[in-house]
Amino acid sequence: MKAKGIIKLFPGLASMFISGALSASTIWMPTDGDLNIFDFSYGASGLDFAIFDDSNLALDDSLGYLPLAMFDKVELQASGADWNITNSGGDGFTLTDSDQFLLAAYDGVNWRNDISITKLGEANAYEVEFYNGYYGYSLILNDAVPSAVPVPAAVWLFGSGLTGLIAMSRRKRLSKQ
Repeated sequence: MKAKGIIKLFPGLASMFISGALSASTIWMPTDGDLNIFDFSYGASGLDFAIFDDSNLALDDSLGYLPLAMFDKVELQASGADWNITNSGGDGFTLTDSDQFLLAAYDGVNWRNDISITKLGEANAYEVEFYNGYYGYSLILNDAVPSAVPVPAAVWLFGSGLTGLIAMSRRKRLSKQ
């Protein structure tokens, strides 16, 4: 009886885990913490990019962000536990409690997280891809690396979904008794 219940739950759990994993943003960190170069010359025409704090997994722009332009140079400086970050235009933003950040692309309606990253031949150079409807957009990110220990939103989403399914299963079992 228990095996049948687990088999019935598996497709739902698998689809929830996969969909959550596909929507998780990559958390980035600079390689040296002083001057980091972001090259937007590749495939980024007509799209706005920005840096968000790594605690802002929902990419809520009301919490603030740092806009990026083509060939932008971004400077990070430690300020206690926080990091001050500025772009070439002089705009600034504070990363709270770390130097880690998220990259996002604006499709005219919402900020979108990356869907994949590809390491390029150069040291610490990555192609970051974003998806907007039918069009794919990508950029080149230099002098930054994926964070060593990211906690993606998928983990929290999967855990809360699993907890809910277990609670529903127990409730259903108790109501049958």
